[in-house]
Order: sequence, then structure tokens, then C-alpha cells
Amino acid sequence: MKRTWTIIGVGDVQSSLKWYQALFGQPATLPAHDYFGQILDSDGTVLLCLHEWAPTIIPH
Repeated sequence: MKRTWTIIGVGDVQSSLKWYQALFGQPATLPAHDYFGQILDSDGTVLLCLHEWAPTIIPH
């Protein structure tokens, strides 16, 4: 079976991970990196990926 991973761009991975873990009723854990974290089901299935995102600033 193939699965897709939903990736959400966030400004603060650690705070967002904590919020989504509370939403899904999961214990709080730290993200894998400062710029990336995953919400996993109890069987290891990836439910959600969070990736640091900042708008690209283009000089005028």
C-alpha cells in the first residue's frame, strides 16, 4: 500500500508539534530537528509532517 505524507509549513516547528500532539491526544515529544518534526501513530504510521517555513524575501 502506498501512503502520502501531509506536510505543513510552520513558523515554529517545536510549538506546532506540541499543538498537534495535543490535538491528536499524543504525549509531547521533541521534533527530530529544529526544522522538521512528525506526528506518528502508535504503529509508526506517519500522520503529519511539520517543516519550518519562512517566506522568501525577494529584494526590489
